[in-house]
Amino acid sequence: SSAVSHFDHKQVASRLRVRLPDEIVTIDADPTLLQELAINLIDNALKYSEASSVVDLTVTPRKGAIEIAVGDRGWGFAADELTRVFERFYRGARSAGVRGTGLGLAICRAIVKAHGGRINVEAREGGGSVVVVSLPLRRRSGGGDGGEAAPAFDPGDR
Repeated sequence: SSAVSHFDHKQVASRLRVRLPDEIVTIDADPTLLQELAINLIDNALKYSEASSVVDLTVTPRKGAIEIAVGDRGWGFAADELTRVFERFYRGARSAGVRGTGLGLAICRAIVKAHGGRINVEAREGGGSVVVVSLPLRRRSGGGDGGEAAPAFDPGDR
């Protein structure tokens, strides 16, 4: 919710559809960095799609991980751009006229990697794109759930 409060309430209230799991899941993560991750992903989805379209934020527990997906119905990426979207300063061909530096997804990738996770982007069925982040669940004491603890994160690694 702190990431959502970063945006204009009217814009987000009408455009952001959030789906959360019924059960509570925990991950070992830096909350400030996770907030930055969410802000970057939501901001990109809002910027690169029509003002009348909905952005979906879905959190789903998976075996040993939590999956966070942010999908839009925007312009999407050309197939040859999908391998470059996480490069620093890379901006897609369709980004002309949209504010940005090309650092957002590169920052997201660094945050996800620092937490032992994975991030990818793919074309969304029906148009647009979806960015999927997978972060390991917190390991329960005594083991048993198969979750892997994230490596220790040193804020100096930014």
